[in-house]
Amino acid sequence: MRSRSTRCAGLWALALGVVVAVCGSRVDAGNSDAVSAREADPAAYAAHLVDHGQPADAYVLRKLGTYRVVVLGEEHGIRENCVFVAALLGPAYHDRGVRVFATEFVRTRDNDLVNGLVTAPSFDRAAAVELMRGYSNNLWGYREYIDIFEAVWRVNAELPDDAEPLRVVGLESDYRYAELMSPQTSPMQRMTVMRQREHHMLDTFVGAVVEPGHKALVHVGYLHSITSQGERFGTMLHRDHPGRAFQVALHHRMSGGHQSSEVFRLIERAAADADAAPVGFD
Repeated sequence: MRSRSTRCAGLWALALGVVVAVCGSRVDAGNSDAVSAREADPAAYAAHLVDHGQPADAYVLRKLGTYRVVVLGEEHGIRENCVFVAALLGPAYHDRGVRVFATEFVRTRDNDLVNGLVTAPSFDRAAAVELMRGYSNNLWGYREYIDIFEAVWRVNAELPDDAEPLRVVGLESDYRYAELMSPQTSPMQRMTVMRQREHHMLDTFVGAVVEPGHKALVHVGYLHSITSQGERFGTMLHRDHPGRAFQVALHHRMSGGHQSSEVFRLIERAAADADAAPVGFD
């Protein structure tokens, strides 16, 4: 399986910072005090991190003490994101009562397979590889996502026989990435499939988590996690079930293509000035 390291291997401090930066607050576009990130003074933001930042893991666990659901939105293929998610699972289960790990990176149709994997007497990595080979995007297969499944298995392996296991809920639909990106697929078809994906994620999550009243940690791509854009999973969840979920943005470039946004650069400058360890903040 392939492994991809973060582009900024030394920035886990921050990388989990906007685990943390733009976390769940909604922006008030009418705020007359707002300034562009390009114009902002990093010193004020560095001072905020010093005064209000929390260790990244403690930050997420604290949010799980307030909300039934915390949605972690990542940029894909970054090793440190996966390591962070895997490390959260034990404390989330034992300290915060999380019983469901919901993930974009398993198809819903494979939920029986993945839950058999994470509750087996031993972890079958070959079976985990086969599970990922059947994923909707068959170019995926990063080792660190399989390590997350092993972390779920480890939590369950250490539980008493009569304890409720940590269960995996796959949110992904049966769309095929290769077909979606084919030149024969029109932009309208592409948009329709993407919209169907978001609704599938929401319907699956509501049926498996919200309606039964479970507490959940969710791991999806950042664009699925946002709470104020059209028919995204996070937006529909926030709209239909207000107050239940909190969005946590794992630190990333926050822009399209290969260009880093000014917000990203401001956060990195502020964290460097604050000499921040892995940090979470509103």
